[in-house]
Amino acid sequence: MNSVLHFHGPYGLTPTGGWPSLSTPVAAEHGIYLWTVELPDRYRVAYVGKTDGRGGFKVRLAVEVERYLRQLPGDNCYDVALFRQGERKLISPDHVALQGGIDWSPVFIAPISCDAHRLLLIESAIIRRLRSYSPGTRSFLVNRHCRKTRLPEPLEITSPDGIVLEGLEEPVQ
Repeated sequence: MNSVLHFHGPYGLTPTGGWPSLSTPVAAEHGIYLWTVELPDRYRVAYVGKTDGRGGFKVRLAVEVERYLRQLPGDNCYDVALFRQGERKLISPDHVALQGGIDWSPVFIAPISCDAHRLLLIESAIIRRLRSYSPGTRSFLVNRHCRKTRLPEPLEITSPDGIVLEGLEEPVQ
């Protein structure tokens, strides 16, 4: 029997994209989150993250947004028009492109109660799956590092009705 990780969303971090805001009770919980881009028939994942500190999803994502807008060492800025088509092209940081990266990146959140080690294994299993799924998902995914240790059992990923999270249609391990 597979464990199940259910994603909620999509949520917008600003009102620009038209997605509901992350003002839901699950926003205070901990778990796995996905930064995505909406394509015509699916959502492509740009980044897989986890909340492993205080404050849950809402606090963690606010920290991520602040960091991204400040462009700390190692952060990148992408062409917004291409990003919205599921492609990443590095450009020099500018305010419009940085804000567009936030405005047009809906997030999905999956609350889960588990220890930090299992959370890391789940995050890594999702990253490995997305890297191996297709050249498009591999090149769009920002995550480059993950644990090689596998989950002891397959993990089924579910999303709201009618929403396809590209590359996560089959259980991960």
